[in-house]
Amino acid sequence: MAARGGVPYSPAQIRQIRSSVGMRQPVFAHLMGVGKSAIAQWEQGEKKSSGPALRLLETFDRDATSPVLAIRQRQRKRDLAEVG
Repeated sequence: MAARGGVPYSPAQIRQIRSSVGMRQPVFAHLMGVGKSAIAQWEQGEKKSSGPALRLLETFDRDATSPVLAIRQRQRKRDLAEVG
């Protein structure tokens, strides 16, 4: 399903990627660094993803767990730094 060469994903593909990580639009938007309205517009075909957001979608498409795990590890390090 990967978008190759910077070609945006279809609305159905974006919904599938988001579903594969089990996230609602607001949470997925936060993770992607965009507003919830951007996710809704992508999933409705009103706008196309591009730039860093497209690269993140490609990463999620290849391996849905790697970006989530990386973010959780960073958060864990921040939490430990605050405690220690």
